[in-house]
Amino acid sequence: MNKKILTVLIAIFLINFSLSLYIQIKDSQSLPICGINIASSCNQVTESSYSTVLGIKNTTIGIVVFPLLAIFMLVYYKIRKKYLKSIGSLILACSAIFALRLIYIQFFVLREICKFCIIIDTLTILSFLIFYYSKDR
Repeated sequence: MNKKILTVLIAIFLINFSLSLYIQIKDSQSLPICGINIASSCNQVTESSYSTVLGIKNTTIGIVVFPLLAIFMLVYYKIRKKYLKSIGSLILACSAIFALRLIYIQFFVLREICKFCIIIDTLTILSFLIFYYSKDR
């Protein structure tokens, strides 16, 4: 993985962290997330039964996981051990599968779309593809 790829991945994780934090703050204040009223699609998505895993809000998971992924990428960039590439690929693959599940739920189960959630999920999938297919140098 070269420095450009590292920079892109860290930028993705920072964007995802920021969006997760934004959603969490708006949601905790019962404010509209991406619209002018509380009945917007974003609020419908973030208040659905699919917005938690084992009682933990998806946004809370993002606030914790995305900075950890950025730190992991920095460690991997410095050390460049094959086992770290495998661990990173596994973590990001699980994250991408979870993101695909959330996209499916928005489009086909809830039939409500949260633009910020879609951005987070799309960037998560993209981060897996970038990391998995990046060459070690």
